[in-house]
Amino acid sequence: MFRKLFKKDSKGMTLIEYTLIISFIAFVIISALRVVGRGVSGTLNHLSNGFKNGEY
Repeated sequence: MFRKLFKKDSKGMTLIEYTLIISFIAFVIISALRVVGRGVSGTLNHLSNGFKNGEY
């Protein structure tokens, strides 16, 4: 009887661990895209202004 109560069930723990790992990976990807997006946006704005002003 006591063995059933204290039986190790790792299904729930594994699901939580995978959820945390996926959340962390998503956070890293979103953060990286925001940084890269700002750099690309700045570059495109610079090029756009150069074309408008006849520099290119």
